[in-house]
Amino acid sequence: MSEPTPSGNKSKAFMKPEEVLYLQYYGLVQFQDLVDAEYASQFSNLMAEQPEITRHLRAAVIDWLFEVGTKLEIVDKSVLFEAINLMDRFYTHTNKKLPQNDLQLTAVTALFIASKNLEVDPLDLQTCVKTLCFKKYSEKQFVNKERDIRKATGYINETPTNLEFFMLYIRFIKY
Repeated sequence: MSEPTPSGNKSKAFMKPEEVLYLQYYGLVQFQDLVDAEYASQFSNLMAEQPEITRHLRAAVIDWLFEVGTKLEIVDKSVLFEAINLMDRFYTHTNKKLPQNDLQLTAVTALFIASKNLEVDPLDLQTCVKTLCFKKYSEKQFVNKERDIRKATGYINETPTNLEFFMLYIRFIKY
């Protein structure tokens, strides 16, 4: 059951031949592009300017976002990773200190933005207002928070996430 791969190795073919060729020619370039983009969007000191938002609160919100992703049947997990990245970049680059009660609005708005950027059928604003936040925030508050997040992140919608590196590593291991 072992097939020769394009590189001449006789091993179980875990990948399509064209995927192996792609990795041979572009794998390192793709990795370097991810590293460069990640370096450009790194945080100097995550949440240093937000004393009220502790690492425990951040962890609880991230856990909650994954539960929301499951409930809303978000199949592409990169949406959740991108939402976390947007939230972290917002809190790192915003100039004002924000209270704890801002965390839910920021997290759901980041999920809303990531969904719009990455999904074919994204979340709608009504789902965010009514289902996720139980009308705790108005549509205007979401729109204003979206503007604030986009402005604080320099209007850069997507940056490499841990998931992208992990998936590339998996492809290299399979190769």
